[in-house]
Formats: sequence, structure tokens, C-alpha cells
Amino acid sequence: MNTRKILLYLIPTAFVIISLVIMTSGSWLKHSFTDSDDVSGYLSATSSFVVSEEWSEAVRNAEQLDSAWHEVLARIQYSVERDDLATITETIARVQGAIAAEDRASAMIEISLLERLWEDVG
Repeated sequence: MNTRKILLYLIPTAFVIISLVIMTSGSWLKHSFTDSDDVSGYLSATSSFVVSEEWSEAVRNAEQLDSAWHEVLARIQYSVERDDLATITETIARVQGAIAAEDRASAMIEISLLERLWEDVG
């Protein structure tokens, strides 16, 4: 009987604590744990290649940026607003399109937006 009372309080309390941890972990989980999920690093490298108009390197980095983003996306999907995640995914696609078109101005606009979105997520 006493065990039942303990479980009656313990299970909801554990559920609330786990939910709070998941909901507040976005800023911690967005940081890279390996070289393959370094969104910030790939974003910076892509920006540098666009500025110097090295388009083939910019394309390669933008692809790695997209891949890194999808790794991070799997980790933070429960702790970040869904609209923010969709906006970042769309912006990466626009960056890739601008780079494919070798449009420096559009690429830099989208990269700047992406940098702001990345800072605000989590």
C-alpha cells in the first residue's frame, strides 16, 4: 500500500521533470557534438566561400550544412518551435539555390537570415 502511494506521486513528478528537461534542452542540443553536425561552422565556411565567390566550395559546404542541420534537427525537434525548424530548413534551401545560381547578393541575404535564425533557435 505504501509503495502504491509512492508511485502515485513519483510517476507524475518524474513525467513533469523529464518534460521540462526536454523542453528546455534546445539551446544545449543545438551545439555540435561531432564534426559532421557543426551547423555554425559550415554556415561560416559557406559564407566565406560565397564572399570570395568560390562557388564549387560554397556548394559543397552548403550540402554539408544541410546534412549537419538534419542531424541537429533530429535532436532538437521536441524542444524547439516547429515553425522555427521549418523556417531554417527553407532558408538553407534558399541558400543552396542562390549559390547554385551564383548570386552572391541573394546568398549573403539568406546566409545572414540563417545566422539570425540559428542564434535564436533553442
